[in-house]
Amino acid sequence: MGLHRRSDHQDLSTEILQLAVCLAGTHNAALAWFFEDPICLLDSLTAAELVAQGQGQAVLSFLAEIASREQATTPAIQDSARWTG
Repeated sequence: MGLHRRSDHQDLSTEILQLAVCLAGTHNAALAWFFEDPICLLDSLTAAELVAQGQGQAVLSFLAEIASREQATTPAIQDSARWTG
């Protein structure tokens, strides 16, 4: 069961990072956001922390909401304050 759970977290992390890359514009920006930037709307935890706690779906929902509001011409992660606060 532990192996299955880890795989689920890895799959969810991959899905989150793929969406984050689309929003951030670069893989490096998405990785930095995933591991370093707390999300105020989600208990001020990072995406990585949330996934580890089994709350990855909340991160996906958060990103989907941002994606639905963003225009394709402006990477959303460039301004961390828009993500975290």
